[in-house]
Amino acid sequence: MPAVLVWSDARWEASASKPAGLGFVVFFPASAAEARKASAATAARTPPWMMGASTPVGEWRYAAYAPAAEEYAHWRERSQYVGQLELLAAVAVYYSLAAELRGREVIHFIDNSGAMACLIKNYSSDRDSSRIVHTFWALAGALEIDVWFEYVRSAANIADWPSRDKLDFVPDLGARVVDPWVC
Repeated sequence: MPAVLVWSDARWEASASKPAGLGFVVFFPASAAEARKASAATAARTPPWMMGASTPVGEWRYAAYAPAAEEYAHWRERSQYVGQLELLAAVAVYYSLAAELRGREVIHFIDNSGAMACLIKNYSSDRDSSRIVHTFWALAGALEIDVWFEYVRSAANIADWPSRDKLDFVPDLGARVVDPWVC
């Protein structure tokens, strides 16, 4: 089976009415046999924002979530929560799609180098971040998911859109919404 592609993102805008936002986009590529039998739901697509390029054959999923302040009120008080939210967005992918990701290889794109470093080394000196990171690796181990993290610039991170509740891309990809499960 080809590797699953994951993009995750978070935003923190302290002055906004909903300061926190999480989003992820997941692509499940079709196997060669599935690609030959592609249906309208899994066919290659050419979204206008891809400047003429087509997506491979497969299924797209996405989630957009704005956690309420009570959901992160137990974290240490700080002026900026984006690092912890980036970690939470990454973990939410695997809890939300646990059954589909079990035993799969995953290439996970993330645009926050600090959060990505914590996930790669399974360590953070920050207690809140450490708990999220350890939760991630416990789940990835239990589900036998082989994850490779890769940095992606924010401008190229498709998960930036759902983290800001911009969902115009969804029809272009035929993406199905996922109910995000946030630990």
